[in-house]
Amino acid sequence: MQRRDYRTAYRSEHAGGWIVDGKPAREFDGKEDPEVLKELGREGWELVSVVGYTYFLKRPLPA
Repeated sequence: MQRRDYRTAYRSEHAGGWIVDGKPAREFDGKEDPEVLKELGREGWELVSVVGYTYFLKRPLPA
């Protein structure tokens, strides 16, 4: 059975930027949603669900 890692990401108007796994992600400041999702995809993250403005992603863990 393959193990996975999970991540959540959303842009918070209140916090003034992107929040990834509950922490500010300054590397995404000023970027729009498609840019952020492409960058996460290059890191191996796969988008699995969107609820409101929250993105849920997963990627396989190394064996």
